[in-house]
Amino acid sequence: MEMHFQMIVAFGLLGEAIFATGIVLLTLLAFHTTGKRSTIVGVICVIFGIILYASPLSVMKKVIKTKSVEYMPFWVCVAGFSNGIVWAVYAFLPLDPFVLTGNGVGCCLGIVQLCMHAKYHKSAAKGDSEDKPGKPSEVQLQVETNRTSA
Repeated sequence: MEMHFQMIVAFGLLGEAIFATGIVLLTLLAFHTTGKRSTIVGVICVIFGIILYASPLSVMKKVIKTKSVEYMPFWVCVAGFSNGIVWAVYAFLPLDPFVLTGNGVGCCLGIVQLCMHAKYHKSAAKGDSEDKPGKPSEVQLQVETNRTSA
């Protein structure tokens, strides 16, 4: 099982390296001015930055359905919000629209996550989760321990 996990991680890293190499080659060979290169790489970074900031919201439906934030860690939301605010403020110093756009959206998404925590934080310990480790599953196997010796 551990070898399987290592293979998945290795292929994931290989895929990321190939993707990054492709972006570098595309920008260097297809675009000949620094402005065009900066625009293409900036847009790609904004897209992936927003995906990064929005990833904790992927459990929003489950949080609303269960009325519990046990699947959305509080400190991850605080860190995302804090990171978005710091980088958005930093983007105003040289006025970098790419840094400001991605992190401004990230700051707003962080506020949404923190609002969800404020709304559902009291029910985090009482959530109606089907995935709780202490709750028995619906299918139980009966194990027979009586052995007869010959």
